[in-house]
Amino acid sequence: MSTIILESQHKDSIINLLSSRKKFSKQDNTDLVLNNLIERTEMCLDDGNIHRIIGCFENEKLVAALSQSFSSRNPLWIMNYYVTDKNYISLGTGYGLYLEECFTKAMTSAEAMGAYDFWWSVPVKYAKNGPRLQLLSSSWSRYEVYTDAVVTANEFPIFDLHKHAYGSILKPHDVFIRHAVCKQEFRSVPLTR
Repeated sequence: MSTIILESQHKDSIINLLSSRKKFSKQDNTDLVLNNLIERTEMCLDDGNIHRIIGCFENEKLVAALSQSFSSRNPLWIMNYYVTDKNYISLGTGYGLYLEECFTKAMTSAEAMGAYDFWWSVPVKYAKNGPRLQLLSSSWSRYEVYTDAVVTANEFPIFDLHKHAYGSILKPHDVFIRHAVCKQEFRSVPLTR
């Protein structure tokens, strides 16, 4: 198994992985959703400084990926999407080895750059699973996770940071905007008040 930052030669593998999914965040994988994900993927592959995709390979096959975008103004990042070749995540075993590898690489490399905060969106219906999964994860256990906002179905968020975490497609269900902050004991830069 290997986990790397993906480059343009991996584009077809990422698109195949995205296309294999039946749903993304409780939405059917329609042409609109898939095309939006492909557009974000192409943006990430073309600009490794602000945007990137971390991929996990098993036997030379891409089995998981995580899309990450960094702020140009603040030391933070947005988790655009994560995907695995499995159509489920097991609550008993956590995110699974491949996604765990992607999360670990994303978090540790962001921390090395001084980015200790990140945001993402999750359907309210799925949000209750996050804390249970995160407890099983060595990388996630290093973070405190908060709900920053609740976005009502068929509405966009108000604030720019939340809009980036939410994405550009209107969602037919309520969405939490989540915020993770690296705990003090894992930071090289202290939290201050």
